Amino acid sequence: MCVTFKQIYQSLVEKQGVLIVDNSEQLTTTILKLLNEQNFCQQLGNNALTFLNENRGAMARLNQQISQLLVA
Repeated sequence: MCVTFKQIYQSLVEKQGVLIVDNSEQLTTTILKLLNEQNFCQQLGNNALTFLNENRGAMARLNQQISQLLVA
């Protein structure tokens, strides 16, 4: 099973480990919120870290699958 960046990104969105902004004004507001609201910033970081920990080793598994296909 090949996982695309789009699938990874969507999973991060679902886990609330990433923020989406549509323009420079939203980007500014979001950056200020992250700088001024420590709990919000920590929660976002924790959500992203949880996602990464849940998917740790995915690249190694993908490399192993590719290697098996190349040998076959």
